[in-house]
This record gives sequence, structure tokens and C-alpha cells, in this order.
Amino acid sequence: MRRIGGAAIAAVLVLALAACTPSEAAPTASPTVSSSPKPSATAKPTAPVSSYGFGCENLVPQDVVATALAPTATLEPAFADPSSANPLLWAATSLGGMHCTWSNGEPRDLAEGGTPVGTERWAELTILPGSHADWDFYYERWANGESGPWPDSTKLSCFTQNGAVPGVCSINFLVGDSWVDLIMYGPADDAAASDEDAVAAVTPFIEAIRSALEPVGTAPRYAWGGTTPGANALPTECEAFVPAAAMSEAFGQELTYNSAPKKRLWNRGVAADDFGAPDCIFSLPDSDSSRGVLRALPGGRWAYEQLVETRMSAGADIEFLTIDGLGVRDAFIECKTSPWSTCSVQMAVAGHWLEVEANNVSSLDDTYDVDELRQQALAYAALAAAGIAALP
Repeated sequence: MRRIGGAAIAAVLVLALAACTPSEAAPTASPTVSSSPKPSATAKPTAPVSSYGFGCENLVPQDVVATALAPTATLEPAFADPSSANPLLWAATSLGGMHCTWSNGEPRDLAEGGTPVGTERWAELTILPGSHADWDFYYERWANGESGPWPDSTKLSCFTQNGAVPGVCSINFLVGDSWVDLIMYGPADDAAASDEDAVAAVTPFIEAIRSALEPVGTAPRYAWGGTTPGANALPTECEAFVPAAAMSEAFGQELTYNSAPKKRLWNRGVAADDFGAPDCIFSLPDSDSSRGVLRALPGGRWAYEQLVETRMSAGADIEFLTIDGLGVRDAFIECKTSPWSTCSVQMAVAGHWLEVEANNVSSLDDTYDVDELRQQALAYAALAAAGIAALP
């Protein structure tokens, strides 16, 4: 395996500096780590608000949540689950929609790629306003002629595997001009004996969402921070963040950016496309296997701040980084070895939220251990921060 040392990282950063004008700052050669400081008392950026006039807490009554998922399941704070640390998931919120999760607090092994232990119960909901045309495009291709419980809805599908694990249920539907995408990992144990029982158990949960949205389903879409070119815009081309040559040097092998369109076949993809949220996948040449990704939420510092505060409130020992041009709480790294090795860096740069992730090409590949992935993620993150800082 190839190890990346300090000299290689320094070489990457020299390459990035060469591409800058004399007035532009270059990143430090090796981001350093600091212990978690106490939560800042300074004012945080104001977050976008729902254009519906209410939030996730008004969608489903708690007794319905308890019956459909588990008695201990409740609405989660934003960013409470690690899987929500993905900038693309919050594009709908930035357009006046909602991203909501409910959980009984158990790890989401299935979502994390592991073997489900059968105790986790959760639901994840995304609502995107102003999306009637995109709904029609989706519905024509995915409904497959199967009618749903209401007009403009897909079939409510639940799969329980004969009660061996909790049912996985999903549905998409339109309320006014609002596209609703819901997946549920449940229902409660005594209701998962069959697919039909699971459908019956989760239907009140879905009906509550629909009923809450019906009076306001045509609420307007808006763009948090603006999406037109200017201070709040981000590049649409991945090369504008980190050139492929510099990226290859950082990772110690030739890499290229894949085309990563936000497929307009689900509402999160539509939201990411419309809000200009970059989704850069990089891999070996002529390969579809990813070595890593860069995702970003324009004007998303509010989300990064919420992510940090939620993690720290939960007692997490956040590993903050020192990256040239960023504040003491503006970047942190997380690595894990299970179910496979991966490292990700979260950053707030020039008012935006960026996520950088370094992986092996597959879950079965162990070419790079977690220490090497860490060095690769750090080197790429420093380059990405410098690239955004250098934008006009």
C-alpha cells in the first residue's frame, strides 16, 4: 500500500499555491488537531425557516409516532444522527421545505451499511415545496401503473421479511405543489408480522403528514441566501474546488471527477440541483467506484453550526482542525473503521458548508487503512478550503 507522508501533503499544497494569485492565501501544509472548546457564546447564523408556517414538530402527533415506530420514538433534533451530516440532505430545507427524522435512539445499522440488529426504529421525511412539475416527471417513471392510497401518490410499500426484521416502508406523494418523500424503518414489533400489518401500522403516520400539509401545500419556495452567481454561489464544476491534478497528488494515485448529476428522480436530488448544491464524486480513471466525494450546501454555515452544537450537546469529543483561513471551530474530522474504514471532514468555508470524504474503492477493499484515509481527507480538505477562499 502507498503511504502518504508530510512531504507529499506539502507538495500538494505547493501545487495549490502555484495556482493562486499573489494576493491569495494558501492552506497550511498539515491541518492540526485541537481538543473540543466549549460551545461559543457568540451569535449563530440564523437558519432558514419553513415556508409552511410550522416545522417538523407539527406534522405527526407523538401518540401516532409511538404506535407507528416504537413507544420510545420521538422527533430528533436536526443532525442528531450521523447519517444526517450530508449537505445535500438540507437543500430542501434551504428552499423552504423540511427534513425531519424520528427515532428510538438506537443506531441505524442498516443505514450505516451493517447488519440490522432489529431494534432500531426511525423515519426520515423530506418535503420540497414548488415541485409539481418534477413530481409529474418522477411519477410517470416510477409509479409503474400502481395506484397509491391517494391521487398523486405512489404505492405504500412495506417489506417485513416475514417478521424477521422490522418492516421497511416507503411512499412518495404530492400535496398541493409539495413533494413528500418518506421512508420508515419500523413499525413496532407487534405490527411487523406481515407486509399488510406493517402498512396498516404506518398509515396513520403518513395520513398525519398529509393532513398537516393540505391547508398549506401550495406554500411558495424560496432560496435561502440566494442561488444566483455572487457571494453565496458555489461553482458547478468540480475542478473549480480542487483541480484533478492536485487531488491526485493528495491521494497518491491518479483520480478523476465523475459526472455526478443530481438525478431529478427523487425530491432530494431535485432540491440539490435547484439550490446549486455541488456533489463531486472522484474515482480511478474509467471506474465507477468512488474514492471519495465532496458535497456542499451553499450558504450553509447555519447547518454546519447546528451540526457542531448538536454533536457537542450530545457529549461528542469533536476533533477540530486548524486549517489556514478558517476559525477554530470551522472544521472537524471523523474517522471510523466499522463497517469499513472511512474519514470525513466537515467545514464551514466562506459561509458555506462542505463535506469531504475519503474511502477505499469498495467496502471489501483495504488498500488504505484509516490513518492513510485520514491524511488523504485532510490534504483534500485543505485544498478545497483554499479553492473556495480564492473564488472571486
